[in-house]
Amino acid sequence: MTRTAIIGTGWIAHEHVLALRGIPGVDIVAVSSSDLDRAREFARDHDIPLALAPHMEAPAIPQLDAVHICTKNAEHFAQCRLAIENGKHVVAEKPLAANSEETAVLLQLAHDRGIVHSCNYHYRAYPMVQYARELIARGELGDVQLVQGCYTQDWLLQANDYNWRLDPGDGGMSGAFGDVGSHWFDLMEQVTGHRITEVHSRLRTAVPERIVELNGSTKTIPIEMDDCGVVSFELDNGSVGSAAASQVAAGRKNRLWLEVSGSKTSIGWSQEEPDQLWVGHRDRANELLMRDVRMTSDEVLPPGHPFGWRDAIRRNLRSVYHRIGNSNGARSELVPFATFSDGHRSLQLVEAVVRSAAEKAALRLEMPVGTPGAQRA
Repeated sequence: MTRTAIIGTGWIAHEHVLALRGIPGVDIVAVSSSDLDRAREFARDHDIPLALAPHMEAPAIPQLDAVHICTKNAEHFAQCRLAIENGKHVVAEKPLAANSEETAVLLQLAHDRGIVHSCNYHYRAYPMVQYARELIARGELGDVQLVQGCYTQDWLLQANDYNWRLDPGDGGMSGAFGDVGSHWFDLMEQVTGHRITEVHSRLRTAVPERIVELNGSTKTIPIEMDDCGVVSFELDNGSVGSAAASQVAAGRKNRLWLEVSGSKTSIGWSQEEPDQLWVGHRDRANELLMRDVRMTSDEVLPPGHPFGWRDAIRRNLRSVYHRIGNSNGARSELVPFATFSDGHRSLQLVEAVVRSAAEKAALRLEMPVGTPGAQRA
């Protein structure tokens, strides 16, 4: 039995609990919050025996094996570091830290302590995403020539839409690209097997002032964080691509779309139709493939039972816990989960996007060592 603690009591912490409850051999023994009453309420709601505050108490529990970092972005670095120093395996929401200098520290610490480490880029875990990755790796598309995509939402469209992610002190250096664009970057590099080597970006704050309710009154505050933007880039094979990220795109709730054009064939996948993969041909009719066990060797859900966002989190975490030592479940359910190396890479890309936009110039990136998505469960 692997004993786990949840650090944080917000929405994503709730989703981690739901996912872990579907993984045999995992026992959630504690939850922590900055407020003890919130921790106790969360513990009651989820039948967790121990509620703690402040957060720093959880990683020090001697009998604990792993922790899940589900707090505000600004808190991740200190909490990850403390967990590693206490010898715990770590699953952390992105970003791992405020900048790539801090993520490099975490990566080195995790390597030195020999713990299992994961950054929760769970969109990798969709079966059709992994099928797309296999098609490209087998050469079915030919040479990758062009990559396009976006991650668009509308939850910050109106002036009275406010969230702590818009505060650089809590959210970090970037809004739309830091929050959702980073997911797109990870998905694209993991699926194609190619790395971005140059970026040229433009960021925008479409809603420069926000109305915030505080203690029964309203206050207008200026916003500096980007809420939308675009980036063009070059990959390590010389091909090119572009992506848009927005949290002010009316009607788009969670559109994560990726299209890869090869010298033979193209493919396209959207998170809003996750069981489908579009396949484009030059000399015959295009195809719309539906998820099937003969294509994906997937045993999570039978064909015709939609595989959703929560299923992807559970599948991703099951792969992490298989590496930790829980060998329950079929091997076919396991996916190459993102590690702290991928979390470090993500911060490097977001930093490059922000710097390129500020300088209004293309920016070259150093090529990291290793292959994207190389760690398997």
